[in-house]
Amino acid sequence: MLPSLLRQLDIRVVDGVAVEDVDIAVKWVLERGVNPGDAFISAAARRLNAVVNTMDRDWERLPEVKSVILP
Repeated sequence: MLPSLLRQLDIRVVDGVAVEDVDIAVKWVLERGVNPGDAFISAAARRLNAVVNTMDRDWERLPEVKSVILP
């Protein structure tokens, strides 16, 4: 049931993190002060051309990542 719901809602689960994701995430943590968890999520989302939905305004520090900041 859950897999079909995920497909129906077009939600993708990231299977792995690429080496380039780690490089970008570390850069964002060091240069922009981004939370490490958010940095890894952002890097993977960018690679997958995914949109991140969040209520965390810190994502504004990552304009290269498609995000929707919810109120």
